[in-house]
Amino acid sequence: MDLIIRNAQLVDQPAGTLRDIGIQGGKIVAIEPSLNADAQTFDAGGRLACAGLIETHIHLDKGRLNDVLPPEIPENGRKIAPVPYARKFKPQITEEDVRRRAEQTLRQCLIHGTTRIRSHVEVDPWMELRGFNAVASLIADYRWAVDLELCVFPQDGLTNLVEFAFGLDPKLPASLQLPPLQRSGGNLFYSFTAPPGVGGISYGAEWTTTLQPGDWHAIPDTGTPPAHLFSIPIGTNKKLFERLIITAP
Repeated sequence: MDLIIRNAQLVDQPAGTLRDIGIQGGKIVAIEPSLNADAQTFDAGGRLACAGLIETHIHLDKGRLNDVLPPEIPENGRKIAPVPYARKFKPQITEEDVRRRAEQTLRQCLIHGTTRIRSHVEVDPWMELRGFNAVASLIADYRWAVDLELCVFPQDGLTNLVEFAFGLDPKLPASLQLPPLQRSGGNLFYSFTAPPGVGGISYGAEWTTTLQPGDWHAIPDTGTPPAHLFSIPIGTNKKLFERLIITAP
């Protein structure tokens, strides 16, 4: 064995009933009251040994903003409102700054036992894709330690281009009106028809398995205008991501 963790309290054992955990090649190979093997040892001293912790809601792109933004000072009794306050600073925030702050927070999560994380990242006209690209770049670098998933949301709203391109009702949530990503058989696809009267809009789609900024690939449009179909076979991929691209001259 490579490592033996001695005197660990397991969640399925009565308090005070300690076990040794044998590890070889990065995997647990034995759990016994007293392992007899020649290996490096670590005495847990009765501390709890459990599966990795799960963080279901965190904003890595917004972490440690107090380090780079001036403090908000309420005026005339006004309550502190962090969302509109931070908005005016977004154009100044660089992708490098977001990654630096997000990585610091991510490492603290790892140190405290978190091995699965779902992080929200903001995408809007002020932040654009800088926050998303920064946090997405951490996925591959820390895949050895954590399963990091991203949930994109428009904190400060979407641009009118999206509303125009899909004929959205601005009084209703955009998430309920945008074309859904669908799965049929072995394919993942977007299928929709451009609204009547919409012109000068180019619709496209891209796919990736890594979410890395430079690893997105174009998907051909096999629909007949005004219908659009962007389909990609899932194949053997355990994870496959697809996004729509809307552009105008």
